[in-house]
Amino acid sequence: MNLFFLMLRSSWKASLASVVLGGASGMATLGLITLIHHAFSSQDSQSAILPALFVAACVAVLILQVLSKCILTRLSQSTAARLQFELCNRIMAAPLPELERVGPHRLLGMLQGDVGAITGALSNFPSVCASAMVLVSGIGYLASLSIPLAACTVFMASLAVASYLAGLHWANYHLRQAREDRDEVSKQLQAMVFGIKELKANNRRCVDFIYDVLLPADTLMRERLIKGTDILGGAHTWGRLSLFIGIGLLLFVWPKIAFVTPETLMGYTLTILYLTSPLDSILGWLPALNHAAISLRK
Repeated sequence: MNLFFLMLRSSWKASLASVVLGGASGMATLGLITLIHHAFSSQDSQSAILPALFVAACVAVLILQVLSKCILTRLSQSTAARLQFELCNRIMAAPLPELERVGPHRLLGMLQGDVGAITGALSNFPSVCASAMVLVSGIGYLASLSIPLAACTVFMASLAVASYLAGLHWANYHLRQAREDRDEVSKQLQAMVFGIKELKANNRRCVDFIYDVLLPADTLMRERLIKGTDILGGAHTWGRLSLFIGIGLLLFVWPKIAFVTPETLMGYTLTILYLTSPLDSILGWLPALNHAAISLRK
């Protein structure tokens, strides 16, 4: 949540505008799905009003998403500039012994890598808002078709998200360790650059530095980073697959339990298939949010 407070502190008006526009674009996108379902199930699908509404919804999605992304692009850049300016002020105001204890490699890592990670997470925020609004509106539309089916869908989606969050928490430990290891690698790279004359003067010392200091630190960082990323990838894949499992249960199991019309099944299948995209967008954004939270704590 600190990341969102940072964005609000930079400009709450731009933040609110981007969220509202992103949510409105999500509602307009869901309107497209509703129109498609109505065109399949209605007898008057060839009337002139449905194509006109479809075109209007497409134009609304285009305008709202472009405006939202333009606003948040400027907001994320201004937030990054403000954060970097505040860090520079803190560095200039800090006592010299404390700066020497922290080390220039950590200061450069914060100013270069961490600020970039925060900016990258903020840049995708409007599309995530739109995806969240599509999910909420989609669940409401599913409930209008069948409340019991909507409850089962929410239950399956909750299991998928919970399992993904468990994997994210597990991967977060390795990613935090990799972030600490990156500081150590930066420290050794800095030592190599500033001590290149001494290293070149002694070949044995140069070989020892590469294979006994730099390479082990870099290998440890990459092993932890790979392990955390692999866990995230597995959790992400399971999150998406669980939705298709839910569709299979809906098509093959639910009709044997309770009566459901073919139109309702078609509407559910079409909507859930579409909802996989915004859910995948949100799940794909969580690792970037996780990296940004780690960087913000640093």
